[in-house]
Amino acid sequence: MNTKPLVVIAALALLAGCSSNGDPEDEPSGEPTVEVAAPPEVVAGTPIAFELEAPEGFVLADGEDRPDPLAANQVSQVFNLDGASPGNQILVTSYSLDAALAAPGFDGVLPVVMEYDVARGFEADPVQYRHAIVHRMGGVHRYLEIDLGGTPAKEYNHYFGQDTHLVQITCRWTDDFDAVMAGCESLESGFPAPEGWQAGAA
Repeated sequence: MNTKPLVVIAALALLAGCSSNGDPEDEPSGEPTVEVAAPPEVVAGTPIAFELEAPEGFVLADGEDRPDPLAANQVSQVFNLDGASPGNQILVTSYSLDAALAAPGFDGVLPVVMEYDVARGFEADPVQYRHAIVHRMGGVHRYLEIDLGGTPAKEYNHYFGQDTHLVQITCRWTDDFDAVMAGCESLESGFPAPEGWQAGAA
């Protein structure tokens, strides 16, 4: 029996520069200019302010916040699927924790997430948590089924962080799984890693 943990890859490789038949005329005439965003500033005691663009098909919900944050010191961004029924959304929350994580990656993040889930009334058995990688940063994956004011919803939660900073990305859907997953993959594949954060610590 394979006892290796199932790794949930939350970041997809982006394939570029492929032509339909390899002919020179199908190739772009010049090198594209790629703008690389500066890594976000990390300040102790303050949630990291990530500058994120809404994935295609999603809109930023001004003033909307995560209803049940893991910690009070947080900044959230909520992206709703445009034109869809409520509950199809992506929630990104940046936390500043009172105590530092034991380590970056799955083992350091898991105890914090399990305590959070218990506080929200969910069962927290270690077998319910899997390894996740968000744009090369290791962390925790948790699937949940929740109730949104009488409407059943499902969600994938990805947690990763370092020192006293933690990020929670929630990919939530009620009836449009494919669109939400596409939006989450797009957002996570280019998530801006803070400078000095350990990569691949799954």
